[in-house]
Amino acid sequence: MTVLDQEAGSALQRLATAVDADRGAYLYFDRGDGVLDLVASVADAAVVPTARDTDDVAEPRVRRLRRWLSRGRKDVAAAGAVARLALPDERGGLLVLERRRDEPFNDEDLALARVQARQLVRNVATRLGPRPIAWSAQFEAVQSVAAQLTRLTSVEEVSAALCSQTQRVVAFDNARVYVLREDGRTLEPVAFRPHAPEYEGESAADLRMTVGEGITGWVAAHGHQLIVHDAAKDPRAVQVPGSAELAEESMLLAPLRSEGRVIGVVVLSRLGLSRFSEDELRLLGVLADQAAVAIENARLLAGRDRHVAELAALLDISQAGGGATDERELADVLAGKLRTAAHMDACLISRWDEETGRIVPIGADGRPLIGPPRDLAAQRTLRHVLLSDEPRWLDPSVESMDPPELERLRALGGAAILLLPLSATGRVVGLVEFVSDVGGHRFRDGETALLRTMANQAAAALENARLVRKLRDAAETDLVTGVYSHRHLQDRVRQETARAARAHSPLSLLMVDLDDFKRVNDDHGHQAGDRVLRAIAGALRAAVRTSDVVARYGGDEFVVLMPDTDEAEARQVARRVFAAVAELAHPMADGSVLRVTCSVGLALHPRDGHTGRALLQAADAAMYTDKRSRSGGGRGIRHVRHVAQGATAATAATAASIDVSATSPAVAPGA
Repeated sequence: MTVLDQEAGSALQRLATAVDADRGAYLYFDRGDGVLDLVASVADAAVVPTARDTDDVAEPRVRRLRRWLSRGRKDVAAAGAVARLALPDERGGLLVLERRRDEPFNDEDLALARVQARQLVRNVATRLGPRPIAWSAQFEAVQSVAAQLTRLTSVEEVSAALCSQTQRVVAFDNARVYVLREDGRTLEPVAFRPHAPEYEGESAADLRMTVGEGITGWVAAHGHQLIVHDAAKDPRAVQVPGSAELAEESMLLAPLRSEGRVIGVVVLSRLGLSRFSEDELRLLGVLADQAAVAIENARLLAGRDRHVAELAALLDISQAGGGATDERELADVLAGKLRTAAHMDACLISRWDEETGRIVPIGADGRPLIGPPRDLAAQRTLRHVLLSDEPRWLDPSVESMDPPELERLRALGGAAILLLPLSATGRVVGLVEFVSDVGGHRFRDGETALLRTMANQAAAALENARLVRKLRDAAETDLVTGVYSHRHLQDRVRQETARAARAHSPLSLLMVDLDDFKRVNDDHGHQAGDRVLRAIAGALRAAVRTSDVVARYGGDEFVVLMPDTDEAEARQVARRVFAAVAELAHPMADGSVLRVTCSVGLALHPRDGHTGRALLQAADAAMYTDKRSRSGGGRGIRHVRHVAQGATAATAATAASIDVSATSPAVAPGA
């Protein structure tokens, strides 16, 4: 017989016969509060109510069966075998099988019973409907879950906890939590938790959708809770990539609301038809409201933390540029700070040279500094960014890119790049390139605006450093010749004499004076004289090492400071200097060509002086000694106390040239 209906009783009878449960078979479901109700049975009439029993007779016997279940039915069955099988249903059902003989049910019997019980349970559960709600226990669970959510501090943590903890309130095979992005259109799957293999292929990229798209998008657009008994037949449904195409699926959806607006959607799914009840929908709605509050609180907290971090980053950038004067070192520091603030994989900073129309790399972090300078004429996108002062996000996976920019991206080894102009004092002075190793990223408007503010702060720091450097170069560089100025020379001489004394290293100094140079200015004008001075200054730089310092000491006097250079090496440099000056031809406007000779004096540290001033005086005295010696027919580079020997080839002069000496200085050991 059956308590539910004859059809279920027949199915249970077939199951009992198949496994030889000749004493009886009993099917129980949890009514929602932990108490088992007998819903179908077949047994002898002395033990179990039959279809002919009245309710008054049946009820005591049902209570008797419950007591028997808890005690193992020892009061009813003194002999025979009993098997108890948990049922595959959220109701927590139980199947009890009995036989009269003592032979226990074997594994084959139990396996056969499970197969037939699965179909029986499906039929009975469909007739009974969803599992009743035990409201007191469920609301306690809701309150417990809500308390956990409010303690979390990020949207991701709240969403993940909602996916995992909802199982305590409503049973499901899959859960997803969507949060609405700032664009108001995109539903981002922040968390998803499958409990069935049919859903394990889902990914965040596949689950992402827009408001109005699919059943989830419909709930987001209308803000209504929704129960879907057959998702496959719902006209709003869309297939989720990566998920199996299910023939039978139920869904439960509740919007996440905050201050009357939808900020997301929570979605529960179960395999099978009509697997959710209205009571469960109400419970999910209560939980969704609590989760929405927790998400908004987490957003406010994150916004506060982000604002503090942004202010700290701006202050950090400002302080980094406060006292920096070296543009390239500063650019490296700023690139690191900008990359950290943008959460990108690399950052490169370039200066825009408007005179040449080129972009010159000056700093980088996360990637090596990649050069050489790029010509804007061949960079259409880059030119637009700089001329329009507008940022541009380039991602070849989303849109096509110009070949030069695509080549640049490949050289950087990135998947996407953000081009951000550097603006200072109302004009674009450079470019920041943020490189992402992963494509598909998008900056929100607020994020881009913040990065622009940071980039402009960096641009101001770089401009200050460039101007300071320019002023310092102007102070250190002679404007006529392009070599170091007298002021810079004084500083370097003091530094190098102190270093030489401390390290006991050699230091040499040459004083170079152009012979009778006044005639060039008198005969050809000061502009011609300046051109000759620039040419001679270039020849001097070419004749010495890069570590040597060439400076203009006075009107037609130059100094060559040579650290770590002994007397023998210094004399070789002196010969090169004399030859470089004497062999240089200077065409004049009247068609004539001039050749200018020079007199050279050498001083050594510490023999000729311990201070820079002493060395300069000694070299100056030696230079005048050399000048007098050669004008009187002598030859040689004179040291303060030494005369050189040896000779170089004579330098011929044209008829119009100034020829102070017919020969170059001689070199000889000191006497």
